[in-house]
Amino acid sequence: MSLCKVCNLFAVMSKNRLLYTDLSLIPLFVAISFTGVVLHVAPFTTHDEWHNWAVAHIVAGALFLIAGIIHIKQHWLWYKALVKGFRNKSHITIALSFLFLFEVVTGILLLTVVEGGGSNIGYWHYIIGLAMLIVGLWHIIQRLKILTVWLK
Repeated sequence: MSLCKVCNLFAVMSKNRLLYTDLSLIPLFVAISFTGVVLHVAPFTTHDEWHNWAVAHIVAGALFLIAGIIHIKQHWLWYKALVKGFRNKSHITIALSFLFLFEVVTGILLLTVVEGGGSNIGYWHYIIGLAMLIVGLWHIIQRLKILTVWLK
């Protein structure tokens, strides 16, 4: 097998990994968004009911975090280029990256440090989550054409 064929094979494999990561983020985004909103708006009748939704949100969040880290690693050159400036970069992607970081930090704090409901950290986790929902949908919509072309 020639060197060009090997390079092409690795390029296709890398493109497929990126595609699978991107596609996995969409249902995980839906799951984490849905469970997060339900936790704040549903009229739970028992603590166990709320607890089950909280567990589903944490599991979806952990899976989203793993896929998000893989996604960021796959786009690391894009992030490295930010050091040179934001001029030609997607401001939506930059905003989503910062929201993701703050959402992860507040989520970890809620799991490890904060006790009880109604905390300031919980409030900010919810507000940042709503912002991330809006900006995340915008980010996905901007990339739907690219994803559909890849799927063909």
